[in-house]
Amino acid sequence: MVEFLKIADLVGVSRSTLWRRLSEHDGIPHRFSDVSDDALDSIISQYQNRNPHTGQAILRGYLESIGIHVQRQRIRESVWRTDPLRRFLRWHGRLSRRAYKVPGANSLWHIDGHHSLIRWRFVIHGGIDGYSRMIVFLRFATNNRAMTVFSAFSEAIDSFGIPSRCDLIGGGVRILLFANL
Repeated sequence: MVEFLKIADLVGVSRSTLWRRLSEHDGIPHRFSDVSDDALDSIISQYQNRNPHTGQAILRGYLESIGIHVQRQRIRESVWRTDPLRRFLRWHGRLSRRAYKVPGANSLWHIDGHHSLIRWRFVIHGGIDGYSRMIVFLRFATNNRAMTVFSAFSEAIDSFGIPSRCDLIGGGVRILLFANL
Protein backbone atom coordinates (compact mmCIF):
# COMPACT_ATOMS: atom_id res chain seq x y z
CA MET A 1 0.00 0.00 0.00
CA VAL A 2 2.89 2.36 0.79
CA GLU A 3 4.33 1.72 -2.67
CA PHE A 4 1.05 2.80 -4.26
CA LEU A 5 1.15 6.04 -2.26
CA LYS A 6 4.72 6.73 -3.43
CA ILE A 7 3.90 5.95 -7.04
CA ALA A 8 0.74 8.07 -6.91
CA ASP A 9 2.75 11.00 -5.49
CA LEU A 10 5.43 10.63 -8.18
CA VAL A 11 2.85 10.57 -10.96
CA GLY A 12 0.82 13.36 -9.36
CA VAL A 13 -2.50 11.53 -8.98
CA SER A 14 -4.48 10.16 -6.06
CA ARG A 15 -4.07 6.58 -4.92
CA SER A 16 -7.63 5.73 -5.99
CA THR A 17 -7.00 7.12 -9.49
CA LEU A 18 -3.81 5.08 -9.79
CA TRP A 19 -5.63 1.96 -8.59
CA ARG A 20 -8.52 2.53 -11.01
CA ARG A 21 -6.18 3.05 -13.99
CA LEU A 22 -4.18 -0.05 -13.13
CA SER A 23 -7.35 -2.12 -12.85
CA GLU A 24 -8.54 -0.87 -16.25
CA HIS A 25 -5.36 -2.30 -17.81
CA ASP A 26 -5.10 -5.47 -15.67
CA GLY A 27 -2.02 -4.07 -13.97
CA ILE A 28 -3.03 -4.67 -10.35
CA PRO A 29 -0.46 -6.87 -8.64
CA HIS A 30 -1.69 -10.03 -6.95
CA ARG A 31 -2.55 -9.46 -3.33
CA PHE A 32 -1.29 -12.85 -2.17
CA SER A 33 1.98 -14.64 -2.84
CA ASP A 34 2.06 -17.53 -5.26
CA VAL A 35 3.50 -20.16 -2.94
CA SER A 36 2.66 -23.86 -3.09
CA ASP A 37 1.15 -25.71 -0.13
CA ASP A 38 4.28 -27.86 0.17
CA ALA A 39 6.56 -24.82 0.37
CA LEU A 40 4.22 -23.14 2.86
CA ASP A 41 4.11 -26.31 4.97
CA SER A 42 7.90 -26.48 4.99
CA ILE A 43 8.31 -22.85 6.10
CA ILE A 44 5.65 -23.14 8.80
CA SER A 45 7.02 -26.46 10.04
CA GLN A 46 10.54 -25.04 10.37
CA TYR A 47 9.26 -21.99 12.24
CA GLN A 48 7.09 -24.08 14.56
CA ASN A 49 10.03 -26.33 15.41
CA ARG A 50 11.95 -23.26 16.62
CA ASN A 51 8.86 -21.71 18.27
CA PRO A 52 6.51 -24.52 19.34
CA HIS A 53 3.80 -22.37 20.97
CA THR A 54 3.23 -20.18 17.95
CA GLY A 55 -0.31 -19.37 16.90
CA GLN A 56 -1.87 -18.31 13.64
CA ALA A 57 -1.39 -14.56 14.14
CA ILE A 58 2.32 -14.90 14.90
CA LEU A 59 2.78 -17.22 11.93
CA ARG A 60 1.06 -14.75 9.65
CA GLY A 61 3.30 -11.96 10.89
CA TYR A 62 6.39 -14.10 10.39
CA LEU A 63 5.36 -15.03 6.85
CA GLU A 64 4.71 -11.39 5.98
CA SER A 65 8.09 -10.41 7.43
CA ILE A 66 9.80 -12.72 4.95
CA GLY A 67 7.65 -11.45 2.09
CA ILE A 68 5.03 -14.20 1.90
CA HIS A 69 1.43 -12.99 1.97
CA VAL A 70 -1.14 -15.80 2.20
CA GLN A 71 -4.73 -16.13 3.34
CA ARG A 72 -5.45 -17.00 6.98
CA GLN A 73 -7.28 -20.13 5.86
CA ARG A 74 -4.15 -21.40 4.10
CA ILE A 75 -2.12 -20.82 7.28
CA ARG A 76 -4.70 -22.75 9.33
CA GLU A 77 -4.70 -25.62 6.85
CA SER A 78 -0.91 -25.69 6.80
CA VAL A 79 -0.73 -25.84 10.60
CA TRP A 80 -3.19 -28.72 10.54
CA ARG A 81 -1.17 -30.57 7.90
CA THR A 82 2.24 -30.01 9.47
CA ASP A 83 1.42 -30.99 13.04
CA PRO A 84 -2.19 -31.89 13.90
CA LEU A 85 -1.19 -33.25 17.32
CA ARG A 86 0.37 -29.95 18.43
CA ARG A 87 -2.71 -28.10 17.21
CA PHE A 88 -4.99 -30.40 19.20
CA LEU A 89 -2.86 -30.01 22.32
CA ARG A 90 -2.88 -26.21 21.98
CA TRP A 91 -6.66 -26.24 21.58
CA HIS A 92 -7.16 -28.74 24.39
CA GLY A 93 -4.87 -26.86 26.77
CA ARG A 94 -6.74 -23.58 26.48
CA LEU A 95 -7.17 -21.57 29.62
CA SER A 96 -10.61 -21.87 31.09
CA ARG A 97 -12.58 -18.79 31.97
CA ARG A 98 -12.08 -17.80 35.58
CA ALA A 99 -14.98 -17.79 38.01
CA TYR A 100 -16.66 -14.42 38.30
CA LYS A 101 -18.27 -13.74 41.68
CA VAL A 102 -19.80 -10.50 42.88
CA PRO A 103 -21.63 -10.37 46.24
CA GLY A 104 -24.72 -8.52 45.05
CA ALA A 105 -26.26 -5.73 43.03
CA ASN A 106 -24.33 -2.44 43.07
CA SER A 107 -21.23 -4.22 44.36
CA LEU A 108 -19.28 -3.65 41.17
CA TRP A 109 -19.96 -1.61 38.05
CA HIS A 110 -17.89 -2.01 34.90
CA ILE A 111 -17.51 1.23 32.93
CA ASP A 112 -15.90 1.44 29.52
CA GLY A 113 -16.01 3.26 26.20
CA HIS A 114 -16.29 1.94 22.68
CA HIS A 115 -14.25 3.94 20.17
CA SER A 116 -14.77 2.20 16.83
CA LEU A 117 -16.73 5.21 15.52
CA ILE A 118 -14.17 7.80 16.67
CA ARG A 119 -13.30 8.48 13.02
CA TRP A 120 -16.71 10.18 12.76
CA ARG A 121 -16.36 11.71 16.25
CA PHE A 122 -18.77 9.33 17.97
CA VAL A 123 -18.06 7.44 21.18
CA ILE A 124 -20.28 5.06 23.12
CA HIS A 125 -19.84 4.94 26.91
CA GLY A 126 -21.50 2.28 29.00
CA GLY A 127 -21.79 0.99 32.52
CA ILE A 128 -22.91 -2.50 33.55
CA ASP A 129 -23.72 -3.89 36.98
CA GLY A 130 -21.37 -6.83 37.57
CA TYR A 131 -23.90 -8.89 39.53
CA SER A 132 -27.08 -8.60 37.49
CA ARG A 133 -25.39 -7.71 34.15
CA MET A 134 -27.93 -4.90 33.88
CA ILE A 135 -26.93 -1.90 31.80
CA VAL A 136 -26.93 1.02 34.22
CA PHE A 137 -26.08 3.56 31.54
CA LEU A 138 -25.34 3.68 27.85
CA ARG A 139 -24.47 7.05 26.35
CA PHE A 140 -23.78 7.92 22.72
CA ALA A 141 -21.57 11.03 22.67
CA THR A 142 -19.72 13.25 20.24
CA ASN A 143 -16.67 13.54 22.50
CA ASN A 144 -14.50 11.40 24.73
CA ARG A 145 -14.26 13.75 27.69
CA ALA A 146 -14.27 12.52 31.27
CA MET A 147 -17.08 14.96 32.07
CA THR A 148 -19.34 13.24 29.53
CA VAL A 149 -18.82 9.87 31.22
CA PHE A 150 -19.25 11.46 34.63
CA SER A 151 -22.63 12.96 33.71
CA ALA A 152 -23.87 9.56 32.50
CA PHE A 153 -22.48 7.95 35.66
CA SER A 154 -24.22 10.57 37.83
CA GLU A 155 -27.57 9.85 36.17
CA ALA A 156 -27.04 6.12 36.80
CA ILE A 157 -26.29 6.82 40.47
CA ASP A 158 -29.52 8.81 40.75
CA SER A 159 -31.45 5.85 39.30
CA PHE A 160 -29.71 2.85 40.87
CA GLY A 161 -27.69 4.10 43.84
CA ILE A 162 -23.95 4.30 44.45
CA PRO A 163 -21.91 1.20 43.62
CA SER A 164 -19.40 -0.14 46.14
CA ARG A 165 -16.68 -0.43 43.50
CA CYS A 166 -16.13 0.60 39.88
CA ASP A 167 -13.97 -1.11 37.30
CA LEU A 168 -12.86 1.73 35.05
CA ILE A 169 -10.74 2.08 31.96
CA GLY A 170 -9.13 5.49 31.56
CA GLY A 171 -7.35 7.77 33.99
CA GLY A 172 -9.28 11.01 33.54
CA VAL A 173 -12.63 9.37 34.16
CA ARG A 174 -11.29 7.51 37.20
CA ILE A 175 -9.99 10.69 38.82
CA LEU A 176 -13.21 12.62 38.14
CA LEU A 177 -15.52 9.87 39.43
CA PHE A 178 -13.68 9.23 42.66
CA ALA A 179 -13.13 12.92 43.37
CA ASN A 180 -16.90 13.45 43.25
CA LEU A 181 -18.05 10.36 45.19
